[in-house]
Amino acid sequence: MATGPLTVDSIVRRQAEVLSTQTADETLAMDIASGACFAFNGPSARIWALIETPIGIRQLVRMLVEEYEIDEADCLDQTLAYLEKLLAEGVVAIADPATR
Repeated sequence: MATGPLTVDSIVRRQAEVLSTQTADETLAMDIASGACFAFNGPSARIWALIETPIGIRQLVRMLVEEYEIDEADCLDQTLAYLEKLLAEGVVAIADPATR
């Protein structure tokens, strides 16, 4: 697993130690190692669903742009910032390109 800042060429995935479940209007997740809990809704829930398996940020942004009809540059900036927060929380990892 790589570490470092995310770029458009990074591949990200959920950490295996994070369990999640879908409710009617949000996704709830818990990091087993730290006990931290998270609630995702709207675009953040969609991102969480899409990173269940390793995915390139470029591909992730393309999918979000299509689904939410958002400007690509804005989507990239917001997605990178959001994923950096999740990376700092330890619930997302930068995947090795060979695991894709």
